Amino acid sequence: MRTPSLTLIALDIDGVLNPLERAAATTGVASMIGEWMVQRHQPVIDRLQRLLALPGVEGAWLTTWLEMPWLLDELEHELGLTGLIPHRAPHPSARTRTGGVAFDERFNANVSFSSRSKQWWKIRSAELLIDQMKPSRFAWLDDDLDRAARPPGDVWRPGVNHSRFLLAPDTRTGLTVAQLDALEEWLGDSEVDTRTGDETESSPPNGPTEDARNLISVLGPTLVATLSGVDRSVARSWMSSDGDVPSGEVAERLLFARDAWQRVSAAEGDDVARAWFVGGNPWLKDDTAIMAIREGRFAEVSAAAQALVDDSWSG
Repeated sequence: MRTPSLTLIALDIDGVLNPLERAAATTGVASMIGEWMVQRHQPVIDRLQRLLALPGVEGAWLTTWLEMPWLLDELEHELGLTGLIPHRAPHPSARTRTGGVAFDERFNANVSFSSRSKQWWKIRSAELLIDQMKPSRFAWLDDDLDRAARPPGDVWRPGVNHSRFLLAPDTRTGLTVAQLDALEEWLGDSEVDTRTGDETESSPPNGPTEDARNLISVLGPTLVATLSGVDRSVARSWMSSDGDVPSGEVAERLLFARDAWQRVSAAEGDDVARAWFVGGNPWLKDDTAIMAIREGRFAEVSAAAQALVDDSWSG
């Protein structure tokens, strides 16, 4: 049974709270934790503290730092997050101060430490965490979430709906205040009044129509109709409360396009994201992302988006 009042936020550290590009944290603070230099952008930490203190919201660490729990204790204290992240997700193996190793048998022998693998340990850890806590809503902030080209409909693809908020910050810059704005907005759409902790009337979940409307707001009806493979009049009807509801392959294209937009715009901004959608792309044989999505070339488009995020796009 789910816990109706609980929204659980799972947090990674490196590449999220600890940006890995030194220049990215010039306005932040750096500290030594064990043998590791950890930097942080203080406005992000301050904002995160406020969100984790909201009624009905709890945090959980889901990070490789779980392998060394005593260092995680130190890091948590240094970041000012002591008591705000009371839960720790399972880890395949945890070291002890004396050099021993404790193995968690809930992870099978094929578990992988590569985020590109279907056997990535963090996926299994998230499943175990959700099974244990039974939250009604789950947010996960991890820069490695978009490393694997997960197919449309995969529950672990970065994206947002009513029950899940899965975000992959840019490893170099880490989590941003703007991304926490989006998380706060999502938290405000919960079944819990974040001022009091009381349950409220549930908001309707997002679906294909909402995906279509969001895309139209940034790309316009003509481009959304093109990528969806429908007539422009159909795309316009999605903006109406009594209009058509996208389904089948059309809904699949919209879902994928939404995820691609979120990934590119989160890293580069809306203007660059729009240019990326409509411009010829060498990763797509000089086709546009719009046409490639229409043709169902999702793996190619996903790779092209990741190339742009990683600054390896040559267009």
